[in-house]
Amino acid sequence: MTRYAILANPVAGGTSIEEKLRMLRRPSKLLGCDVYGLATCSAAEFQDAARDLAGSGAIDVLVVAGGDASLDDAINAVGTSVTLGFLPFGSGNGFAYAAGLSEDPGDAAAQILAGSDHPVDLVRYNDARYGFFAGIGVEPEVIIDRSLRLAKEKPLLTLVDADRQFTSLIDPADSISKPAEGFLAYLCAALSVGLDGYQPIQATLHVDGIPHLHQNVLSMVIGTHPYYGYGLRANRHASLDSGLLHASTTYDAATKLLRIPKGLLCAAQGFLLDGNRICSAQAGREMILRTERPAALQMGGDYHETGTEFHFCVERGAIMRY
Repeated sequence: MTRYAILANPVAGGTSIEEKLRMLRRPSKLLGCDVYGLATCSAAEFQDAARDLAGSGAIDVLVVAGGDASLDDAINAVGTSVTLGFLPFGSGNGFAYAAGLSEDPGDAAAQILAGSDHPVDLVRYNDARYGFFAGIGVEPEVIIDRSLRLAKEKPLLTLVDADRQFTSLIDPADSISKPAEGFLAYLCAALSVGLDGYQPIQATLHVDGIPHLHQNVLSMVIGTHPYYGYGLRANRHASLDSGLLHASTTYDAATKLLRIPKGLLCAAQGFLLDGNRICSAQAGREMILRTERPAALQMGGDYHETGTEFHFCVERGAIMRY
């Protein structure tokens, strides 16, 4: 008999702990397990809880109730030492779309119960962090703006100059996934960033050693599955087991062509363009991205760090049940 445990991120999705407990009653009953993690206060504590559960020898499947960043945290904590499941409690929930999981936690738990194990591809960033997608450009700014709006405290991050370079005032490792209130919060942030005059980035993407120059980059998303979150298809050719990284780049010219604000394009492109058909796309096993100025990087829908060189590889790094 398969033994399960549910590990819940207490701040994912912006709902209260009481509401999470209510929503987890059916999954907990279906899977015949307890709920852990709601007393954790940081990403480090959340990952420690994941390690403790995985290393206890008492479970076969650790089911993460949270968002994409919560799932990334669990993967980075336990690797392939235990099979993972996912209950979509976050805002974007890109993995749920990629795996065909229901938005309803109870129905998703039933899918996990009836599912099978799938080795999946991950983005390995700088040999230090694993996840399903990462990106530079306007998306990290939208994510930062959204977090500031929802947290109602400033500044979490400070703009240094007109080139919109970031200086972090917090360590992302010390805070678990930011509260979010769904697509509306993302849309408001996208409008704010779009109206604020985001300046495109000049970048060179080396794909398996071959350089590709990208001028006036509005957004570049690198991932191993098609979805960015909210059902937005950032990389329509990607799949969880292709053995490849897929990069999708949107250029500033797209906003002029479509006559919409730059930030809003990120919120609309997956719906309006059926997988970003106006964007260029590349695929390969290794990608090195260099930017002409410091750029913010997001991973799993959370701000990760700022830099000018980013190294990505594909690696079969987790076993997911769905």
